[in-house]
Amino acid sequence: LDFDISDTVTEKFLKKLKRSDPEAEIDIIPDPAHIIAFRELEILREEKLWQNNEVKLYYTRVTEILRQYLETRFRLSSLELTTRETLDALVKSGFKKDGSYTQLNNILTSADLVKFAKYTPIPEEHESIFQASWNFVQVTKEELAIETDAPSKNNAGEEKR
Repeated sequence: LDFDISDTVTEKFLKKLKRSDPEAEIDIIPDPAHIIAFRELEILREEKLWQNNEVKLYYTRVTEILRQYLETRFRLSSLELTTRETLDALVKSGFKKDGSYTQLNNILTSADLVKFAKYTPIPEEHESIFQASWNFVQVTKEELAIETDAPSKNNAGEEKR
């Protein structure tokens, strides 16, 4: 069986909480978009799809993961858009046409060739697409502010509040 023990513990805790107070509302904070994307990319790597001649499925999954990431991270309904529409919407949302944009364009365009034009990439291209996808998420992830009660210091090392 393939399961995470923490998921089981969490489920048991939530069931117990619900039984003790049926009126209790449980707020579950979703993971940040980049954490979800990294987790899904790791699952994809472990599935070894392209190694088992499931190349089209591999590229489909890569694009699904990235499009879901774009939807969550940038509030872009990318799953319903073409590659060109996705890229245009990303720019309209304020995303700069920089290296990350070019990287995403290359990933999505390559995947389109595999999925729709029956292009057969070499194994190095599969790894390259995976690494480019990981890098895109890494570079574009939202930096989460960590709140602390500790006073910060200015450039002179003096405490400020």
